[in-house]
Amino acid sequence: MKNHIMKNHLQFVARTAVALAVGFAAVTATLFYGAGTALAPEPAKLTQPLANSGSTTSGAAVYVNTGVQTSVVKWGSAWASNSTILPGIPCTTGDLLVGQITTKVIAASGSLRRCV
Repeated sequence: MKNHIMKNHLQFVARTAVALAVGFAAVTATLFYGAGTALAPEPAKLTQPLANSGSTTSGAAVYVNTGVQTSVVKWGSAWASNSTILPGIPCTTGDLLVGQITTKVIAASGSLRRCV
């Protein structure tokens, strides 16, 4: 009887250890997979100048880490109404030249947007 109880206890401990290891691996993978984009915006480097323009314009850019093409929006740091600019896209509050990098992104609150 004692051996049977000990065997069941060891199986329980083994199953618990495996479940904890799998859970830890899943949490770790979730935290670190794509952490560059989740914890901070990916820097965007201008491939065309974004200068001498009106209040809202955009210029071609590429993400520094992935090389994926994107655009950078010139937008103010104060909240302004515009529901067509998507949150999270790269932005700048001033002029940028070819090769310059921005780490700012559009933040949203309802239909309001700002560059942060």
